[in-house]
Amino acid sequence: RMGSWKLNFATQQLELSKELLSILEINAEKPVSIPLEQYLDRHVMLEDQATVIEELSKALHHKTDKNYEANFSYRLITAKGNLRYLFTKGKLIDDVSGFGISQDVSSEQEAEQALLKREQTFRLLAEHSEDIITEHLPDGTVQYISPSVQTVLGYRPEEVLKNQIMNWIISENKDVTT
Repeated sequence: RMGSWKLNFATQQLELSKELLSILEINAEKPVSIPLEQYLDRHVMLEDQATVIEELSKALHHKTDKNYEANFSYRLITAKGNLRYLFTKGKLIDDVSGFGISQDVSSEQEAEQALLKREQTFRLLAEHSEDIITEHLPDGTVQYISPSVQTVLGYRPEEVLKNQIMNWIISENKDVTT
């Protein structure tokens, strides 16, 4: 989902589109204009407020550069208390006004966090296992091997990485694996 916004730097008024208000879980039939400070205080995570202010300041600083485009991400809290991640792009449209689009990237961010957690769990299990655990490409190139390879076979993991898995199988067992 995406929504647009318009900021008047002189008055510090921020106009939010119906779509952006929907992302904020605010029901409105038409765009709403609020003070920027109110938006920051009510919706932008405290840790991200400095980033938003800095990026808006940079845009204003680059007002003579018509090609300058601000790009940044931040977290916000909706009117119902839900956490959302926004990716925002904006440009100055004249000396005092900026216009931009914000996209809700919460599902992508959550998927990335879940993947990271799964990878960390796998690494934790693999690095503490007494079994040799490997990840390899379809052509057999070893991408990951657990540290237990040193205890079990006497090789350091870096000796095995980027080599073909078949190079490490004893010749009498190769017939069984192919």
